[in-house]
Amino acid sequence: MREGLIDPSDNPAAAARLPSRRAGRGGMLTSEQLREVHRIASTTGDDPELDELIVMLHIQTACERQVVIDLALYDLDYDNCLVRLRNRGGGFYWHPLSPV
Repeated sequence: MREGLIDPSDNPAAAARLPSRRAGRGGMLTSEQLREVHRIASTTGDDPELDELIVMLHIQTACERQVVIDLALYDLDYDNCLVRLRNRGGGFYWHPLSPV
């Protein structure tokens, strides 16, 4: 169309019905729900200290589960409070964290 090959009035795709979007699986957690997740993670389980760190990493970076699984010690920059997170495409970026 942009190239002028199809006249907009003759475009068969213009009459196509778009599929309806699925409703989201949920919304944001409320502050109270987030505090509860943090409390439970940091007080239960086999390794509450690690669980708390994982929850805080997700809260501060909004990264995906696999990103956390792929982390290594060399991905942490303690002096500058940064963590290196990998993208799906193989790239990475540094993300700031709050000091603990």
